[in-house]
Amino acid sequence: MHYARKLLGGNEIVGEFICQGKIDPGVLKRMPKDKVHEMNNYRKKMLQKAEKHPNPHIKC
Repeated sequence: MHYARKLLGGNEIVGEFICQGKIDPGVLKRMPKDKVHEMNNYRKKMLQKAEKHPNPHIKC
């Protein structure tokens, strides 16, 4: 979000929302295998959670 705020210049930000849904498996295959993008337990849990999106019971 910090980078996004910089792009907006002097515009007033009245709210924030980030939505991450399913990740294309092809994107995961292209991810670098370095320490920053390492497929660890935390990342695996987040990807499993993302597979459930969109959440029909949550109203946006």
